Amino acid sequence: AAATAAPAPSGLKSTKITVTVNNPVKYTAIMRFIHSIEANLTKMQLSGVSLRKDAADTVNVDPLTVEVYIR
Repeated sequence: AAATAAPAPSGLKSTKITVTVNNPVKYTAIMRFIHSIEANLTKMQLSGVSLRKDAADTVNVDPLTVEVYIR
């Protein structure tokens, strides 16, 4: 069953953007990027992340979908 998206908080609108990363990318770099999105003061949320191991310290990342809440 598909997950239903949560409604935007009262008084806010949301928009989705897609972020494409140049692959391969260092695992620590992509994790820092993801943490920055999730910890941002402007409410942003990832709707899915897909990582595949490439070499010892790199991964391949599918495009990221980020939902941004705006007024």
